[in-house]
Amino acid sequence: MGLSTRYGWFAAGLIALSPANAWWSLLPVHMMAYTAAGCALMIAAFRAFEQMRRVRGSLLAIAAGILIAGMPSSYAPWAILLGTPLLVASTLFVLTRKASLRPRLVAVGITAGAAVVFGLGTLWENRAGLSAMTGTVYPGGRRSIAEPQPFGQIFDAPHLWQLLRSVPSGINSSELSTSFTVLFFVAALLFAVSWRAGGWLQRIPELTMACWAALWLAWMTLPLGEWSRSFPLFSLIPPYRVSQVIGMVAVVLVALLLARMRGDGTWRLALTAGIACGAVTVYAGELLRSSELPDLTVEASFTSAALVAFAVIVLVKFPHRVWPLTLICVLALIPVVRVNPVIAGVGDLRASSTAEWVANQAATVRESGKLWASNDPALNTLLLANGIPSLSGLQRSGPNLEAWRRLDPSGAESVNWNRGGGYIFFSWTPGAPTKWDNNDFDAVGVAIDPCTLGRAWPELDRILSTEPVTASCLTLDHQMIWQDKQVFVYGVRL
Repeated sequence: MGLSTRYGWFAAGLIALSPANAWWSLLPVHMMAYTAAGCALMIAAFRAFEQMRRVRGSLLAIAAGILIAGMPSSYAPWAILLGTPLLVASTLFVLTRKASLRPRLVAVGITAGAAVVFGLGTLWENRAGLSAMTGTVYPGGRRSIAEPQPFGQIFDAPHLWQLLRSVPSGINSSELSTSFTVLFFVAALLFAVSWRAGGWLQRIPELTMACWAALWLAWMTLPLGEWSRSFPLFSLIPPYRVSQVIGMVAVVLVALLLARMRGDGTWRLALTAGIACGAVTVYAGELLRSSELPDLTVEASFTSAALVAFAVIVLVKFPHRVWPLTLICVLALIPVVRVNPVIAGVGDLRASSTAEWVANQAATVRESGKLWASNDPALNTLLLANGIPSLSGLQRSGPNLEAWRRLDPSGAESVNWNRGGGYIFFSWTPGAPTKWDNNDFDAVGVAIDPCTLGRAWPELDRILSTEPVTASCLTLDHQMIWQDKQVFVYGVRL
């Protein structure tokens, strides 16, 4: 947007190094990056049209639309939360330039047209899966209400290096991870001292980001009750999902505000921002020590807070120096550098003797139209990696209603199985009636007699179990070791 390439790289680096991005296997950046690239190309297209370079401008605008078109087909809560403010801010930025009206409208129009064509085309191509997903109890039927999130979890990012040393209590590492939400305090102070500087049209990008952030901060901090479930758009995004990534919006907002500063900041402003962020961080750390991160020591909590305070002070005091930006990115790297190790190949999933045995069966299973099933998530991964069609494991789109009706003809258990985007788990219970379970989200559990499953699915050829199973329809075919567990492979013969 013509402000600062340096702060563009800074924002990109800090978002990429956010704990939420690391612990969610780079998913938030995946939600954000294509939209950001599309917005940048739309602005570049406007510049080209302004210079009468129509072919270049058209190609850039079409490319921008193709990139932006991915938003509707991404994970909706984060695609909306992270992509929308970038798109709105960039569009308003182009439309409010002082150039003639034609290049502004042409750049936005071609971009929008390409985005609509390719976006709707993608949705149409995947209409069966989308239809199945929207008809589910979860996530299709999920509607959230505005409710406060735990203070410690909202501002926990500087303390999450602890996740490399211990497992959190009562929550997994991904769900606990956030971005640098504490930067909203810096943004508020920068706005307070600079709100009169420049015209409002020149400040549309940061005003857009600030207004968007304010709405979602309210959604995750105010107890609005059941009536908020009827809010369009907002009810589609659970407040805890907001708290995990809203700090990325804070990063972009602070980068825009600092890039617009003229000269160094005052010591009063820098110290106020640093002390405020340090106090919030240490308070969050103390809350985490009594809840999700009991292994976090007092010394470690105060050290993290002190580093945050120092980083913010030098950032605000010296906004046009390179070393504060570099220091902050190095500090941000430390907690996440070992979260996603670089792995070449798929290791034991394809190279071990167990995997080789499974892989040797795969072609025959597929050609004969047979299916396997297991009672263990690690075994489900093994089957998937080696091309074995399986009843258990991943269910990434919505459920196949006809298939589930084989086990539940009346649909009485649809609240358990009508879920998408998740996993199917079996447990083998010979001679017992079938029982259903769910985790309130995306996992379907079925405790079932293997013979009952075989009668519902005549294609079922083998089941895998981490424990011996005795049933009239089962014949032990093979034994193997997987993840240090004995695995029994039974043929199903009815």
